[in-house]
Amino acid sequence: MAMSFRKTVCIEVCRFLSDYRNKLACYVMLTTSFSGGTVMGEAYSIKCSSCDYGLWVTEGIGMMYSPNAVFYGRCDDPSQNWSIAFPDGYCKNDKPLLLSLVKSKTIKEKAFELLTNGAHPDNDYGHELFVCPKCMRLSNRFHFKLISPSENFEPDYKCSKCRVSLNRVIAKQGKNGCYKLTQRNKQRVDWKCPDCGGDQLISGVDYILWD
Repeated sequence: MAMSFRKTVCIEVCRFLSDYRNKLACYVMLTTSFSGGTVMGEAYSIKCSSCDYGLWVTEGIGMMYSPNAVFYGRCDDPSQNWSIAFPDGYCKNDKPLLLSLVKSKTIKEKAFELLTNGAHPDNDYGHELFVCPKCMRLSNRFHFKLISPSENFEPDYKCSKCRVSLNRVIAKQGKNGCYKLTQRNKQRVDWKCPDCGGDQLISGVDYILWD
């Protein structure tokens, strides 16, 4: 399929989606169908088994997420085709992707201050699933870590409703088809649906891989 057609389709579909996360999801779904590149990330949706509460989850990084592009806004990797990466213009030279990947002004200001003063990004960064320990609402955030002689910085994302710190979690699907949430420290999350109180997470749509 011609590259120009792929770009046109992405633009037309993404036109109907209002925020960055949904545009990313759109790009993920379309390019998964059209390309056969190296798999670097995954995407899936999870929902409560008792009501309509759910979330489209994007995890990992894509082929456009080099450290240069994410943290420094340098498009100097010849393997990256910036013309089709994000048709709405999110990828621009001298415009780090972190500006769009993170919504919090405070977190972005702190991150770029550290980068300007010589901090360097850890290799472990990407989209992750988070949960609020108070209301149990799920959210998708971009996690990263900056290392400097004075401090190591990781974003402290807050629940949009409770304003408490979110926990990074991993969702694993069991033999019964239900997802179980586990924190990065291996602690199980006793999840309850914030809308109806249900305690089971199931798959919403097919699991896909993206690059």
